[in-house]
Amino acid sequence: MNDPKIAIEPITLNEVSFRQIFTEYYDRVRSNVYRQTNDYELSDEITQRTFVKFWEKRDRIVVNQSILSYLHRSAKNTLFDHYRSREAHGRHNTNYASETERAVLPPQNDSVSARMKKIHWAIDQLKPKTREIFLLSRMEGLTMEEISKYKEIPRRTVEYQIKAAFKNLRSLMSDENL
Repeated sequence: MNDPKIAIEPITLNEVSFRQIFTEYYDRVRSNVYRQTNDYELSDEITQRTFVKFWEKRDRIVVNQSILSYLHRSAKNTLFDHYRSREAHGRHNTNYASETERAVLPPQNDSVSARMKKIHWAIDQLKPKTREIFLLSRMEGLTMEEISKYKEIPRRTVEYQIKAAFKNLRSLMSDENL
């Protein structure tokens, strides 16, 4: 029962032991992240961030499982943080762009402005889950695969929700005689 890769007490990492862990586990953690993202560059970035956090928190880490399991879980959390941050940046950029438009651009003619209001109204009428997935797809620019991983739902569900959003929007917009 003496598994050297399992630590119940705080682990003590010096540069040599960290380098050994890094060398032994980096490729396995990166492969696991790649399976979740299908993006080599992103998987490398997430894995590097994971190991940087591991090094920075070395004095406070208590690993009560295998170090590899700990690193996988940490990488998964780092990936979620990445997607959350990306979503927040997208919301900020969208809000900033609309505020800038209002401040800088001359007022649009009434028909275009009314049409935009109706589009926003129609999007607001969607069911919350459908609206969220639609906005992640169309406003944030995430792919169906990225949304699937971010929301932890099947890709087919994402596809269905986007199709349902378009169907409902077409119906709502035709009801408004645009």
